[in-house]
Amino acid sequence: CCREDEVESDPDHPLRGFRLKMLENGVPVSDVVLRDLRGDDLNVLVADLLHSSPRATEQLSRMVYAKTGGGNPLFVKQFILSLYEDRSLTYSPVAGRWVWTMKDIQAREVASNVVGLLTSKICRLDEKSQTLLKVCAGLICMYACSNRTHHISYSFLRV
Repeated sequence: CCREDEVESDPDHPLRGFRLKMLENGVPVSDVVLRDLRGDDLNVLVADLLHSSPRATEQLSRMVYAKTGGGNPLFVKQFILSLYEDRSLTYSPVAGRWVWTMKDIQAREVASNVVGLLTSKICRLDEKSQTLLKVCAGLICMYACSNRTHHISYSFLRV
């Protein structure tokens, strides 16, 4: 999953190369474009996630829509997950349903995009987990850089 403009604008993007190789080898590739969810569609999604009726989740859905900048499906997913992780959205066995407090959700500071939300989640991890992520990111960067260098030197030799 990625932003369409990132892949198209970067000729060295790994996904672009992978996609081209798949097509060259006759493997069908389909693009699935996710557009922002409309308010009613978002409410149906939230109701389905919480095994509830759309009428019961209408106010929550409006808040999720507002907090996610207009229903970006990936942001919606991460935001709802963060509500659960922060215990702003909990399952009540006594009530037999999911419960939330609108005042708590409304008061939440929310990143302006998915990257900001995930960054804030990473910052809440313990120090060992953050260090592990940094090492992994460094290894991925080294791999990506070495692949680009190989590609560049190979192209240069062909000229």
